Amino acid sequence: MKTYTGVAKYHLKEIEITKSLFITQLFPVKSAEEAESTLLKVREKYKDATHNCYAYIVGDNGIQMRMSDDGEPQGTAGAPMLEVLKKRGVSDTLAVVTRYFGGVKLGANGLVGAYSRCVAETLNEVGTVTYTPTVFSRLSLDYTYYGKLLAKLELLEVKIVNKDFSGAVSLDCAVKESRWQEFLETVASLTAGEGKVVETDRRYYVF
Repeated sequence: MKTYTGVAKYHLKEIEITKSLFITQLFPVKSAEEAESTLLKVREKYKDATHNCYAYIVGDNGIQMRMSDDGEPQGTAGAPMLEVLKKRGVSDTLAVVTRYFGGVKLGANGLVGAYSRCVAETLNEVGTVTYTPTVFSRLSLDYTYYGKLLAKLELLEVKIVNKDFSGAVSLDCAVKESRWQEFLETVASLTAGEGKVVETDRRYYVF
């Protein structure tokens, strides 16, 4: 597992270029199946459009990529859209650009520029988040250690996602995989070996 970047949330942007309306939508997706399912919904919603071009990248190392010009001249829509995603290092992202032709032909270079611009500008507006390989765990400790350990956990960038003070202190922690060993050593050191850590999951997380 390695850190990667994805779009922060769904976003739509409309741009008019030489009388054609370009509607760009960016979707966070977790699989090729989700991307394809989302694409079908977009095509149904904009079935009267001239083109519904798309590109997507899925996976922490971009292992799945797909694109389509959807009737535009070959290589003038899907490929430049995909290239923008790749250059930005974005994955788990579906980009769909819907075009309503305005009567003026753009030519191959014009189309490449238009579709690239649509995805790039929409990415600029929505922003990105970083997905980090993360270990989730439950930390149990006596309350006497809580204060000094909490300050140290902040320095380790540990995210406490839940706290329970009904008995002994119980903390559900999200720890960056790269700092997991340091986290274990810190807990052992600051609780004189009394703190108990139980790993519960490993997955990507946005800190």
